[in-house]
Amino acid sequence: MKKLSIFFLLLAVCPTISAQNKEFITDGGMAQSNIDPLSKLALWPKKGVWFSYWGSNKSATIGTVEDSDQGKVIQEYVFTASKQVDYDPWFGQRIVDVPAADIYRLSFKAKATNRCVTPKIAVTLRLKGTYVWKKRQAFKLVEFVYSPTSNELGGTKILEIAEGWNTYYVDFDLTKVVSSLSEPSWDLKNNREYHILEATNDDRSDFYLTIQSYNVAGGDFAIDDVSLQVSPLSAVNPVNGGEQMRAQVVGRKIMINGLSQDDAICLTDEAGRMMFQQKSKGKEVAIYVKTSGVFIVSNQTQGKTLKIVVK
Repeated sequence: MKKLSIFFLLLAVCPTISAQNKEFITDGGMAQSNIDPLSKLALWPKKGVWFSYWGSNKSATIGTVEDSDQGKVIQEYVFTASKQVDYDPWFGQRIVDVPAADIYRLSFKAKATNRCVTPKIAVTLRLKGTYVWKKRQAFKLVEFVYSPTSNELGGTKILEIAEGWNTYYVDFDLTKVVSSLSEPSWDLKNNREYHILEATNDDRSDFYLTIQSYNVAGGDFAIDDVSLQVSPLSAVNPVNGGEQMRAQVVGRKIMINGLSQDDAICLTDEAGRMMFQQKSKGKEVAIYVKTSGVFIVSNQTQGKTLKIVVK
């Protein structure tokens, strides 16, 4: 029997539509996007428009291109490896409407466009006009747990992007902001304080999504169908019901127990790629996996998630 470690997370990964399904991204399908790879950022273009920023590193170019499957998409061509989220080129959009204080899910389709390289991307909801010394940088990732020695980013999600179009998900807590775009361990080493602060209405009134390459030379990628809506983890409208979900592994079979009739169950890998999705027909569901690794099992009906490490 393979060794199993299970951790409860605040992150859910099932693709569902919240009861509050207002869309906060304008032109998520990129139909009106016209980013020129040679263009530079105007000083804060108007809200609801896709735009690019070269960054001081100039390690990539970004432009709107035609994809045979998706139509118009935004693609980033990456020249050199860099993981300086502050200074690298990125593209994004200022959010038009002001969301309420709650948890929100960003979803998007992405694909690697260089078959020789698996790209990594960094996704952030930044506060407008933030700089290192302003101490209010970005909205907090739901999954982030602060520790002064943590090597995880509190406001930026790093994702590996596979070949072919896949859907990815990130949950952000718009009730909290982080004071740094760096890891807490980096700030500690450099005698900087790291804080998680209460978000204000001013923070939510003008913020922007940024998407950029992260530390992979040649890690070209394309993005489409971007959405930002209230998450199923909504603190205002939580999903209730069902018993306490639990799991065990027998060989390559993951047994999910403690379910109720018609609980929505899904399994993804750690990068958020969907591997299994169905409604339960009883108190348990069996899921077979082909390989060892890290898997996320989410019960959307209960609003609970398990992280399963099969060794």
